[in-house]
Amino acid sequence: MRGAVWGELLFTADTLADLECYRERNWGKGAVARALELCIEAVCEL
Repeated sequence: MRGAVWGELLFTADTLADLECYRERNWGKGAVARALELCIEAVCEL
């Protein structure tokens, strides 16, 4: 699509949108595997 030969994926699981109710989420380590699966599936569909 559009001749792109390179892409980049940025992953984040924390938010600082509400500093008063911040909950540490272990930097999203529990969601990395699932996020990677979804990205690989998306790339395979291209």
